[in-house]
Amino acid sequence: MKICRADFKITTNHGWLSPDGKFYKCTSQGHIDLAFELGFKEDWRIEEFGWVKISCGEALWSKELTQNQLNLLFDWYGERGIAIPSWMKYQISNGDT
Repeated sequence: MKICRADFKITTNHGWLSPDGKFYKCTSQGHIDLAFELGFKEDWRIEEFGWVKISCGEALWSKELTQNQLNLLFDWYGERGIAIPSWMKYQISNGDT
């Protein structure tokens, strides 16, 4: 198994964001391979455990976001000059996660 390096900010347009706020980058077609490298036996299970998929510059998730994920996504949106969704601003300011 390859050791994956984690970043504490989103550094590319492709990768996985863990519930504890660590970003693991991959290529545009590398999400499945990275999920296996991170220890998931089936690639779709990573999302069941609350990971956020970053693909083509979009954040995709199926579970409630953690505060750590919200913080990184908030910074990422801001760095890219994209309007931060109002629901995200509300959750961050109120600590609703």
